[in-house]
Amino acid sequence: MPLSYEPTLLLLSVAFAILGSYISLRIALQIKGAHGFQRRWLLMAAAFTLAIAVWGMHFEGLLAGRLPFTLNYLVLPTILSFLVCVLAGGAAFVSVNIEPRTSITLGVAAIAMGCGIATLHFIGMWAIRDSVTIAYQPVMVVVSIGIGIFGSAAALWISFYALRRPPLFVCAIVLGLAMAGMHYTAIAGAGFSPAAISSILGSPAVSPDLLAIIVTLVGFVMSGTFLLTLVPEHPKSDLAFAPGQRHPRYGRRSTDRPLEELISSMQTIAESEGLPESRTRRSTDVAPSEAAGPKVEAQRKIAAIMAADVAFFTTLVANDEEETLRLLSVYRSVFENFVTNYRGRVFNTAGDSLMSEFSSAVQAMRAAIEIQDRLRTLNQSRSPDRRLQFRIGITIADVVERQGELYGEGVNLAARLESLAPPGGICVSRAVHESVVNKVSVGFRDLGQQTLKNIRIPIHAFIVDWPNPGGEPA
Repeated sequence: MPLSYEPTLLLLSVAFAILGSYISLRIALQIKGAHGFQRRWLLMAAAFTLAIAVWGMHFEGLLAGRLPFTLNYLVLPTILSFLVCVLAGGAAFVSVNIEPRTSITLGVAAIAMGCGIATLHFIGMWAIRDSVTIAYQPVMVVVSIGIGIFGSAAALWISFYALRRPPLFVCAIVLGLAMAGMHYTAIAGAGFSPAAISSILGSPAVSPDLLAIIVTLVGFVMSGTFLLTLVPEHPKSDLAFAPGQRHPRYGRRSTDRPLEELISSMQTIAESEGLPESRTRRSTDVAPSEAAGPKVEAQRKIAAIMAADVAFFTTLVANDEEETLRLLSVYRSVFENFVTNYRGRVFNTAGDSLMSEFSSAVQAMRAAIEIQDRLRTLNQSRSPDRRLQFRIGITIADVVERQGELYGEGVNLAARLESLAPPGGICVSRAVHESVVNKVSVGFRDLGQQTLKNIRIPIHAFIVDWPNPGGEPA
């Protein structure tokens, strides 16, 4: 007999798959920039979360089915189905993080993930063989596996390979529907009848009620984890409030001080090279003269600043304005995606330039490496005189943040360092080099002391030592 469903539980199973996919993809997108133990931990977490999503969706879907007889679930196949999916998901996420990302790595990942989803399904169905006899339609089995593989390919492509990745929740919906589509297509091609004689008497089994409790608990944990991923990384300070607005806690009002006064105070700060460990302090705490003044809507902090622009942009526009501007939009989207993935933010864009901030030099450096690697891959199909190649400069700076914008000599320094980088290259200050030298997978070349425009003292600079940063990968 065919299987009918309780609509509410059916929808819950699909929602389970989508939420689990979101968490898994969010973790997996951080794998490439991680190293050592952190990379292995993220890979394991992404694979386990994916398996939980498929496992929960599968058994929630079975609980949603309406049959005139009771199903019992054998313990060993129920556990085995989960573990097999963990291995398949891990293989898929390893494949999509192999560079260069090609159609082959995508195909391997899609097959691993799709077959993992299908294997979990059929092992999970084996878990009820003591209660029911199942007759499969071979065509529907093949179709269901195809849905798992091609649906996984679509989700992985838009998540890891597309020039413009859509919002992560869209990627999760595609992957979640691939999981649910595989499951319910296979179920639609199966006939169920009560088992005449229990085939494995005495085998440990789980009752539907107990399984429902387990799936519900897993669902609550999954939902809680999903909500945690939505918590902002850096909550806004309660001291940053608009001019004339009453403070929500203390009742005081702010007054607006001219920005020039803030920038002027920055000139008394020593060059950011060799600054102590990261700290945050209010602009009103910089000097006694400032402390005596009114509070301002600003804060001073240590940040890693990344400046980038396109090399020979004017020439590229002169040669083909429409195509250059189109590509700039595409490449800028790629740039911003990597900045976001490494928990940074773009705080200023003008023409072909982008200014970004990060909470650590390591995150900024890893983002820059990923950006240049990705843009180099995109440029391979273009002739050398048509390539959009970014130059990137990074420093650690004591800056003033005001209404989301950053000001100070360190911002200017990042832009000057960027001008030292070759097209497709990265130039960093000594402070950044000392912070990242043993934590990233690239080498550096010492440029020595450099005198830079509008920077008061010489700066010790280093560039990433790629053999041919603007051309083909070495």
